[in-house]
Amino acid sequence: MVLVLLLYLTLNSDSAIIQAHSLGNDMTIHIDNLTRAQVDMLDHMWSLETEQDYLDWYELLDAEDQHSADVLQRLIILECMEENLGNHAEARAVLQQFRL
Repeated sequence: MVLVLLLYLTLNSDSAIIQAHSLGNDMTIHIDNLTRAQVDMLDHMWSLETEQDYLDWYELLDAEDQHSADVLQRLIILECMEENLGNHAEARAVLQQFRL
């Protein structure tokens, strides 16, 4: 299953705004309080064209930067999942346990 079919990323100095079209639903996701380094990393991640490009880039990172890339990727996935849940309070409570 493909979670997100189409994404647009807007980066500010300390936040990311992601506009996504997922399974017929349009959504906007805000991730605030990012460091400049995290914003720059998200920008680079977004510029990669294929999964293989991402994997090749990821392998070049040191352990600390790999961890940062993992955290950013998980934040985006969690925000997409949360947005798709709508008003499902029980599911939101379960996801809340896994938030950073």
